[in-house]
This record gives sequence, C-alpha cells and structure tokens, in this order.
Amino acid sequence: MDEYNGPSIVQYLGPHKDYKCGYCKGVNSNYSHGMWASVLTVEDYQALIDRGFRRSGCYCYKPAMDKICCPQYTIRCLASDFKLGKSHKKVLKRMHKFLATGAISHPQRESTDHDKDTDAKPVREKPAVSPHTVEIPRELQNMKKAKIRRMERKALVKKETVKLVKRSANEAKTLEDFLHEPLPEKPAHTLTVKLVRSHPRSEEFKRTLAASHALYLKYQVTVHKDKPEKCGLEQYCRFLVDSPLEDCYPESGPEMGYGSFHQQYWLDERLIAVGVIDILPHCLSSVYFYYDPDYSFLSLGTYASLQEIAFVRQLALPTLQWYYLGFYIHSCTKMRYKGQYKPSFLLCPEAFTWHPIEECLPKLELSNYCRFNCDSANVAPVVSLGNVLVLYRRQAMKFSQFKALYERKGNEEEDSICEYSKLVGPAATRILFYIH
Repeated sequence: MDEYNGPSIVQYLGPHKDYKCGYCKGVNSNYSHGMWASVLTVEDYQALIDRGFRRSGCYCYKPAMDKICCPQYTIRCLASDFKLGKSHKKVLKRMHKFLATGAISHPQRESTDHDKDTDAKPVREKPAVSPHTVEIPRELQNMKKAKIRRMERKALVKKETVKLVKRSANEAKTLEDFLHEPLPEKPAHTLTVKLVRSHPRSEEFKRTLAASHALYLKYQVTVHKDKPEKCGLEQYCRFLVDSPLEDCYPESGPEMGYGSFHQQYWLDERLIAVGVIDILPHCLSSVYFYYDPDYSFLSLGTYASLQEIAFVRQLALPTLQWYYLGFYIHSCTKMRYKGQYKPSFLLCPEAFTWHPIEECLPKLELSNYCRFNCDSANVAPVVSLGNVLVLYRRQAMKFSQFKALYERKGNEEEDSICEYSKLVGPAATRILFYIH
C-alpha cells in the first residue's frame, strides 16, 4: 500500500434506486450503490473495479446486478494477446488512407465482404437469335467446353493461391504495424496522440482545457442531444476532470506514473477526440470518450480503443497487461461491440472471478443476470465487520474499536457498514469509511 500512497477515504451514500436506465430507457428500473471518494490510491481503485465498481468523476458506483433491468458486467481485454478483427483492420486502413490522401469514406456505405461475394452485374435480356452467329458442331462444342472448364479450374486455383498469400500477409500484420504504417513524405494530414495528466492538472492540460471543453460540448449536444446549459465547464470538470485517484510514480511503474489522464487526438492543429483514462497497477481503464462529430466517418471510438490497447502493450510492464472497457451489457445490442476486443473476459458478479466471454454468452442468452463461476463453493471472501476501517473525528480506527468507544453511534452505522463491506470486499480493511 505504501508504494501507491494513501490512505483512501470514502463516504458511503447507500443505494440509489428507481431512476431511468440510459440503455433500455426504463423509467424506474435502474438500481445501484454509490459512494463519494475524497481520495483513492490507485491500488484501492484497482480493487474496486475488480469488484464491479466504476467512477464518474469522484463518484464511485456499482450496479445492483440482480435488481436492474440491464445488468452491467465489467469487461476487460488481455492487451498482450489482443487479436485484430476484420472490422478493426478496416478502421485502421480507413484512418491511414485519410491521413495519407485526405480521402473520406463513410463506413455505412462500404460493402462488406459478403456483399461483394453476392454482388451481380445487371442481367440483360438475351435476344432469341444472336446476330452474326455461327453454328458450331457438337463435338467441337464439347471440346471447347472441356478446354474452358480446364482453364477455369486453373484460373480458380491461381486466384485462390493469390487470395491465400494476401490473407496470410494481412494476418501477419500486428496492431502496431497498422498504427505505424508509413505515410507519404507529404501526407494530407498528421495525427498526433498526446497523453496529458488531468489530475492533478498538468500545465499542458490547463493550456488545452478550453479546447477540450468545447469539443465535449459539441459532442454532447450533437450526439447525445444534451442541452448546452447542461454541458458547462463546471459540469465537464466534475464529470471528466475531477478524480479521486492519487498520482504516484513508483520505480516499478510506468514513466508517466499512475493516476488519471486525458489522451488527446490532434488532427493537424485541431483537437478531434479525447479519451479519458485511468492508469492503474494492473490495467488501463477507459472512463469516457468523446469526439468531433464532423469526423464520425473515421470511427474514432474504435480507433481510440485500438490506440489504448497499443498503449498498454507499449508500456510493456509485466503487471500491467489489461485493458478495461467499462461495462458489457448483453441486453443492449449496441453495447455488445465491446466483446469484439479479443480475448475478452467478464467479471462474475458473485464470485468476482474472470471468465472468457465465449463461455458467458450462452448463459446471457438465457438470462440477463447470471453467475459465471460454475463452482458454487467458490464464494467471494467475507470481511469481518470489526476489521472495516472507519474515520471519525479525524481519527482512523477499526469498526470494532469505534463501536467500543461510541456504542450508540456504532449501532446507527452498523447496517450501512455491513452493506458497504459486502460491496467493497477486502479493500474495506484498507479504505477509510467516513462517519459524520
């Protein structure tokens, strides 16, 4: 714990229920538990997201999986073993083509491979008798047909061989090969990806804050149809800049340290996208992403995810190999894309163990909520209530000590602390539970 600073302090806010679901739009079908984090070590936040928590600014919440309409499963991808999908390659090629030539191609207008296979040229009506035709004896016709069939077979073999060679060459290319594909000497555009620390705010972050907020405003109003007055600078900072994570720089960690960052995408001199990320001891966690809708043809969300996976690989740390994509929501079709970043694993909501998504999908087809760990004996560790750390009147102590000193107050807080400890797990013996 000392390596990552400390201590962590949270104020448990209890359940938040009967509010609108952002996925199925159910009016009173959402349910979660939340807490306000004054400060969190990166180690403790890593422990929290491995228990199904997520953060929005300094507010940490955990969906009540067995109660909500759209269960939200924490999903992560093993970046070191990441395998590019066909759709990922298309996005990378489209970006390279745009940077090299300025050519714009809209993904929704592109044909898939299946469409190309089934495309047919327009059929013209054949005349009953072709002009200037010569009748050919049947023997010669048969000989000609046999020769044509042999030629067609040879051409087909040659075509398949070429396709196999091309396919092998394409499969051999890594994510990094696509991202670092050489551009012409004078490309149409240049794309620069900058990592800036957002908490505490670095000088570079302060310098670009106005541009970042302007982009966020444009994105929220255009894509999510938010009202401009709901997207002010204060709201933006509270949502995407403020963070409870302590920055720290252990020798065994990455050069930029752990904590909260913004990954900025600059096209020439224009900011076109921002990825809000947390760099933690075992993962890069994607918090939020927003972009300029004028460049939606570049599929920037997918492109940024691939950049973030490549960034994890670039760090090349033995303990930091995971890319967390937030929540996978099987009941929401448009959220299933997260499962395409392979190999992916989902967090069991009961045992808090990780399972390949391929094993989870058949279960999710049968029920929106399910336990992935088949071993009923495998249960999450239970924290002794007396060992939960609390903070009262600026004094840190175990709950057992607090209750001995303040019996009445202890009885009042016991139910909340019991609920909190079940949600947080073993980290409750490190994180300070603030008591008024």
